Amino acid sequence: MIDHLSKRLEAEDLSRVEDILEAMKRRIVEVSQPTIDDLWERRLITRHLRTRIQDLLTKPDIGNSDGWKKCLRSANFISLENFTRQIDGDMALIGQSGVKHHEYAIPQDGTERRTYMGLHRQPFDHQGLSVVVAYKPTLHEQPYHAHSRTDENSLAVHPTTGFALFDNGLPSDITKMKPGEMIKFRKGTPHTLKNPTNLLSADVSVKLPHALDDRISLSHANIGDYISSNPHPNFRGRKVRPTIKDTAGANIHRRYQIEDLDQRYRVDYLEVGPGQSVEHFDIEGIRRNTYALMTIFAPQGSANAEIYVGGDFPTPQRVELGEWLAMSDKFQDGVSLSNRSDKTSIVYLAREIE
Repeated sequence: MIDHLSKRLEAEDLSRVEDILEAMKRRIVEVSQPTIDDLWERRLITRHLRTRIQDLLTKPDIGNSDGWKKCLRSANFISLENFTRQIDGDMALIGQSGVKHHEYAIPQDGTERRTYMGLHRQPFDHQGLSVVVAYKPTLHEQPYHAHSRTDENSLAVHPTTGFALFDNGLPSDITKMKPGEMIKFRKGTPHTLKNPTNLLSADVSVKLPHALDDRISLSHANIGDYISSNPHPNFRGRKVRPTIKDTAGANIHRRYQIEDLDQRYRVDYLEVGPGQSVEHFDIEGIRRNTYALMTIFAPQGSANAEIYVGGDFPTPQRVELGEWLAMSDKFQDGVSLSNRSDKTSIVYLAREIE
């Protein structure tokens, strides 16, 4: 009797969770411009459900349940909701409260904070390019991992060290990156990024749609088996060569063009000193129906930065640390930048191109 009741309650719980998840997926697709409250309500519900489902799947009598496994896949899918869809029009500022983030827990040395923004208007991040910022604490090293289908291109905002592993299991390519430099890890290459300093550091990657679910987690226990069973001559980690732009008003302007799996995007890195202005920042191309995303970083050790963005709109838009400015292809001819603060502002801009 008790066993029968338990199974009945389990079936009812499964049905309720399935209904909740399906309703959230439908709402993500149907609502063209969700509010910040909508975004975070769904995210918090999904986090709670995913934790409970993962706990259920560890139980011997439920672990092989196809129904609960399907629910977990749905919850993972909902967590990829594209927060850029909260904006409207050709230009919009996404404040810190409207930016998707999560804590990327690392058992060895604490927590790495990450933020995610989509370069597109599709409902889910894995349907278009996304920009991911990783804030690494003091001397933090990410767990080794690889990507099964895509390359990884990471731009160092602050000093960063990249490691790529080859067949001997030791770091055979150790790359020290200065601010504004980018590293490329070829598909399948075991790699990690490390903050080699005693201060918080950041790096930024543009993730292709396929990159959000192609991660291969590696550990000391299995990395040797992975290397021995994969074609290690193709492993590589190296710096990407930028175009150096001579942009008046910017101390440094580097432009990177990347192509992977038939998708192309550009990334700009500029340093604009205190009181300096860039009268014409040539954005040079934004793919139709996508957005260029601009954000601001402070020099390492500083907590404040800002930039005023001007152009084809009445009032210059102020962008502060942690905020994102989304711009449609209407602005592909360029904007102006003005740093009215007493600190250098690091400007990062990414966009998909035709």
